[in-house]
Formats: sequence, C-alpha cells, structure tokens
Amino acid sequence: MQCRNCLNEIPDHATACMYCEAKVGASISPERVEAIRQIQSTMPTELRQAMAEMVQKYDTAEDFVAAVMMGKCPKCGSASVRDCEGVMGLDDATVGMCLDCGQRWCFECGTVFEAGQNVCGHWAVCDACGLRGSDGGQFCGYVSGDCPTIAAWRNESTDTDMGRE
Repeated sequence: MQCRNCLNEIPDHATACMYCEAKVGASISPERVEAIRQIQSTMPTELRQAMAEMVQKYDTAEDFVAAVMMGKCPKCGSASVRDCEGVMGLDDATVGMCLDCGQRWCFECGTVFEAGQNVCGHWAVCDACGLRGSDGGQFCGYVSGDCPTIAAWRNESTDTDMGRE
C-alpha cells in the first residue's frame, strides 16, 4: 500500500509509515496529495530516484532526516548521529551529536564544538545582527550556512572558546 502522507510504498500490515512516521489510516487532504505530486513532478528523475534509494537505506524517518540534515560526524565520520532535541541539558535540534564518539557540532553553520560546549556562538551573532524578516519575525532570510555575517564571524574568530556560553 502507499503512505497517504509521503506517497512511499509501505507494507500492507504497517500501522505507521517507516519513512515519514505518519499513522496509517490518517487522512490526508487531496490538496496535499496533489501538492506532493506537483513537487515530485518538478524534480529531475535522477533526484527522485536517488531520494527513493536513500529512503530505503534507513529504518526510520529519524535516521533518514539525520543523514540528510546532519550528514556524518565531522570527527570520526560515523553515520550514527542524532540531533540534540530532547537531550537533557541541550534540547537543541540544530546541534548534532555523534552516537559513537560523542562529538557535537552545529549543523546550521558547521561549527564543531569544543568539549563541554553546548551552544553555538552563531546564535549570539544572529541576536546582535538585528536583521529581521519583512514580517518582523526573527528569520532574516539567510540560513546560517549562507549568512555573510556568520561567515565573517567564523573567519575572524581564532578563539578556541568561540561560542561558549
């Protein structure tokens, strides 16, 4: 059968989708189905195939998202990584953590944390910048990895304690 949320093929006995974790039987609007199909139709065939193959390699949606969003550990190269959302003392979905060596890093801007560091210094740069979105919200329009202010901060800083709070 097909997941009604992500449209991937799932076993007939499934109670939840192994790709997006949507509950089987949960309704999805025809508009959302059409929107997903439209997005998929604009993607190059090679990309659609690569994504389908990639999804098949992971046991859970969380594993798939970790691979796509965080990649491998910058210290040991392990693919056993998770974000730190819900991790006591961190609770930050933008911090990656290697389950093999314990290395932490910011996958928003790429900063590799020193031992004991739990917060990326780029957040202080964002707060000080003052650039806000046109709607007055906090999102200025740059993702951290593309922000020229954060790039300048990373390039200028030679302090090994950068980003510690």
